Amino acid sequence: GVWANQCRHCHGNSAYPGKAPQLSPGSMEPDFIFDRVTNGFRKMPAWKEVFSQEQRMAVAAYVKSEAFSP
Repeated sequence: GVWANQCRHCHGNSAYPGKAPQLSPGSMEPDFIFDRVTNGFRKMPAWKEVFSQEQRMAVAAYVKSEAFSP
């Protein structure tokens, strides 16, 4: 998926360790995650021209899932 092929290079396999900050998805709303993936933030690039809406929604769903952060 998108996480395995792109996101993990900076965020790590389960968000840490990586070049980017550790994610704490428990306090994040899915819409917030989707917005960050879509529009970027600070050094994180925007992915709206690279990944489809469905792919970006899938990343947000994965980050909120038990598989990502049990």
